[in-house]
Parts: sequence; C-alpha cells; structure tokens
Amino acid sequence: MFTPTAILTGGIQGEPTPVGPRYWRYYVDTAVVDHHPRVARIDLIDEFAITYNLVTYVGDNCSDSGTIPGTNASAGTYDFGVLGKNITNAQFYVSYGGDRRAANIILQSSENNTDWTNEVTGVADSDANPASPRCGLHTIV
Repeated sequence: MFTPTAILTGGIQGEPTPVGPRYWRYYVDTAVVDHHPRVARIDLIDEFAITYNLVTYVGDNCSDSGTIPGTNASAGTYDFGVLGKNITNAQFYVSYGGDRRAANIILQSSENNTDWTNEVTGVADSDANPASPRCGLHTIV
C-alpha cells in the first residue's frame, strides 16, 4: 500500500526519518555592546538557506520601532514537527540606525521543548557588516 510517508523515506514504507531536532530557539545571552539590537523580526535559517520566521514584532522599518529581546532569555521557540530541521544561522531586521548594539546569541535545539542543547553561537551585531547601514537585515556572526 502506498502512503505519503513512503515518499519521505525514499520509497520505503514506514516512519519518516527525522532530519534534525524538532524544537529550535533563539536565546539571547549576554550583552556585548549595551544590549541586543532593537529588531522588527527574527528568522531562523536552515542548512539549505531557507528562512523560517521565529517572531515578528512589527513590519521592517528604520524608525526605531520594534523590540529589544531580553538578555538571558529566549526570543521565541519554533516547532518544526517530528521531522525537525538543521538550523545553521539566524537573521534579524535591525530597526534602529543609531549607535551600535550587540549581544551574544545561542541557537539551541531540543527534542522535548524542555532540555536544550547549544548548537550555534554568535553575535547579533548591528555593525556586523560595515558596508551596510546599521538599520536593515543582518545575520549572526
């Protein structure tokens, strides 16, 4: 009998094989320069450069409208379902074009939404790309 899961397992019937952890979160660790940049949104990026919106506070803007994610806290959790995903980076839209802001970031994974493993570490820095203005889309570095 043909089932949709047969496609996911390469034609073999049965349970699909997970490709990565089910839950992912963007954890804001310590401040590097003042605090995390004020952002309009935060997206997760997988190994194929596909983005998944984690949280949208406001529309993309450069008028200082958005949210400063709290330090030592999760900015949001994404449930990818039983097949999971391999997240490799995150991007954020900085909505403040003034002084530099930066914070350490940890992308964490979990299978049960309770016990978290640090997978990717970096810095959310409004000056990450000196060639671009502070306000705009940046990735953690």
